[in-house]
Amino acid sequence: MSDGFQNLQPPETRAAVGGACQSVADHILRDAPSLSLAHLVRAQAMVEQGQDPYDSLIAAHETGGALLWMAARRLRLALDIEARAALAEMIGADITQLAKADLGRDFLAALYLRADAGRRAEMSAVFATLAPDVQAQIVAQIRRRL
Repeated sequence: MSDGFQNLQPPETRAAVGGACQSVADHILRDAPSLSLAHLVRAQAMVEQGQDPYDSLIAAHETGGALLWMAARRLRLALDIEARAALAEMIGADITQLAKADLGRDFLAALYLRADAGRRAEMSAVFATLAPDVQAQIVAQIRRRL
């Protein structure tokens, strides 16, 4: 559901896949409510169906711990939705978590370069709260990707 080909699918196919994924995620979450990946799959499925993924993204964040790959997937999804202002705290926490590691900074640089001016401003506001050495590392990574 999150591969590069999903946008090429007709809307009805995307909605059907989203509905099936949400159903599977809901089933898993009944037995394993702390499974972060299931919350994330549910959030993505909700986006595909035009629903608000806020609760699922927050649950994915709360249960995901310090896993960088989960933070990256949550952040990518959160920055792509219109109602992301409500997720500002989670977005900030995920950016901060990703900024702590080389791979995370590389992901942030790539995401920053693909972002529009509004999303860049949101990311920059979080970058400004980080330690100066971390800020410098992020800027260096962005420059390397240019």
